[in-house]
Amino acid sequence: MVLRWLILSVPMSVVWMALSNELNLAGFTLGYIVSFAILSLVGSRTAKVHPARFPSQLVAVFVYTAILIFEIFISSIDVARRVIDPRLPIDPAIIEVSVQDPQKNSFVAGLSMHAITVTPGEMVVGYNEDTGIMSVHVLNAQKSRQTLEEDQKKRLALIKRIVGRDD
Repeated sequence: MVLRWLILSVPMSVVWMALSNELNLAGFTLGYIVSFAILSLVGSRTAKVHPARFPSQLVAVFVYTAILIFEIFISSIDVARRVIDPRLPIDPAIIEVSVQDPQKNSFVAGLSMHAITVTPGEMVVGYNEDTGIMSVHVLNAQKSRQTLEEDQKKRLALIKRIVGRDD
């Protein structure tokens, strides 16, 4: 297991160098240490990191991040418009949304709750571990009722790819 983490830390440290704009030995070393620490902390408990799956998992991380950034951008514009223009409806409500994970993995639930909470206009205000139901406060109840469950289904598929689950 440790050998696998040592090997997988190499491409992760290259990504670290690219993202931090530190294209030198110090950047690689720091990225390698951080990558190894992440793999040893997270990999053993939640994610099935395997060299054959790693490219797919890395692509899933990038897709998940791109979708999240796009949703944050769109939601920011929507919330700003609602604040600036008082004629636009604000219909706040708390909606229950299922995590939709049959294994009720806390890591998967946590990533789902994080993605919802960082999106402007939505915030997870409660979570029932037994049922896997999140209570989400939204600014536009009608629109959110239609999209939250479908968005969670897509988010769950990406998170499963990231953590290496096939179920």
